[in-house]
Amino acid sequence: MVNFFKIYTLGCKVNQVDSRELKNFLIENGWQEASKNQKVNLIIVNSCSVTMTAISKTRKLITRLKKNNVNAKIILTGCYPRVYLQKGVVSKQQKLDKKMILGADEISLSVSEIKRTVLRDNKQLPGSQKKNGSEFKISPPFRGGRARYYLKIQDGCNQFCSYCVIPYARDKMISKSEDEIVQELKEAIKVGYQEIILCGIHLGRFSLKTGGNGIGDGEDLARLLKQLIKIKGLGRIRLSSIEVNEVSDELIGLMQKSEKICSHLHISLQSGSDKILKLMRRPYTKRDFLLRVSKIKKMIPEIALTTDVIVGFPGETEQDFQETIEFIEKVGFAKVHVFSFSSHEKSLASRFSNQVDLESKKQRAYQLRKVSERLEQSYLDSMRGKVAKIVIEKIDGQRVTGRSEYYHLLTTETKRAIKRGQLLKVRF
Repeated sequence: MVNFFKIYTLGCKVNQVDSRELKNFLIENGWQEASKNQKVNLIIVNSCSVTMTAISKTRKLITRLKKNNVNAKIILTGCYPRVYLQKGVVSKQQKLDKKMILGADEISLSVSEIKRTVLRDNKQLPGSQKKNGSEFKISPPFRGGRARYYLKIQDGCNQFCSYCVIPYARDKMISKSEDEIVQELKEAIKVGYQEIILCGIHLGRFSLKTGGNGIGDGEDLARLLKQLIKIKGLGRIRLSSIEVNEVSDELIGLMQKSEKICSHLHISLQSGSDKILKLMRRPYTKRDFLLRVSKIKKMIPEIALTTDVIVGFPGETEQDFQETIEFIEKVGFAKVHVFSFSSHEKSLASRFSNQVDLESKKQRAYQLRKVSERLEQSYLDSMRGKVAKIVIEKIDGQRVTGRSEYYHLLTTETKRAIKRGQLLKVRF
């Protein structure tokens, strides 16, 4: 008898990697991914809890799935369960069996738990290696639906920004060993991936210390990259996101010298007001941020710097918001991802006074997105006529679209026989 499954993923790239690993393991153990409208035996919801809006989406999704799949077992995993500490709370909220609720820190145990609870099979699954109470799974990459391969090298965060609940959901800082990373990267290259994206919850804290439980400061990440770019057949590597204070001089120097590392960094700013940055408990000031990005741009003039900004944080005045716009323009980001503050009941910021009204948040978000559009166009204009390499994501006859090393989507026409995921030279 074939068992069919479906995985629904909400949230960040790390969640997508975790879901991919679950999918791989299920397929390796005889399960089959269900096609559209096909009846399933098992549904896995890999949840996000970064905001109350994200949790609301998860709750609504589970309600809909239970209604439309009355005979299927539903497992809830990801960040949502761990934020509420007691599984009983989530169990009552979602009317799910406690055994079917697994936190993000238990993601690597999920497949074994599926066998026990769904198939009533207590045999231990092969293919995972335990590391001091936590696990990273070893599962051969395969050509899935994505053009680029996400390689998770780190998990956990202990920064405790006042707006964020991730440290409660993924509290243990752990890193894959260099050997595991090299092995997975080689496997990804072998099956045809040309761009590898290194990701983690707090990527800059990747550690090379034995056991993976150390906390790096950015230097270990640079040392790892130095080894990875030597691997035969590698197209290129991209970093998913990093804190400004963890972009080390060694990392900048390595990016300057090597074409194997994408000329793009996503560095979260969150606010351009020192007052708000302090309330957010961010580990830098505007001056710190500007000094570091100025050095990056001096060393790599064409680099694309993208960022995240939260508008409407408690206590943000119109003056604070204007400071943010001025600072963003001064830095000259290539793109700004704008988020309206969404108060999570478990975050410290949810208890702050001076909460900003919804209409002000909407207006500020709209205004900042217009600034982002202008900055993005300015960056594209500065690159006009220059050569880039895209990883092909979409093919429409002779027309192809892909993401460049500078992260921007570019479209061109070619008469060459090309495949999705292949690197192709184009002009801006």
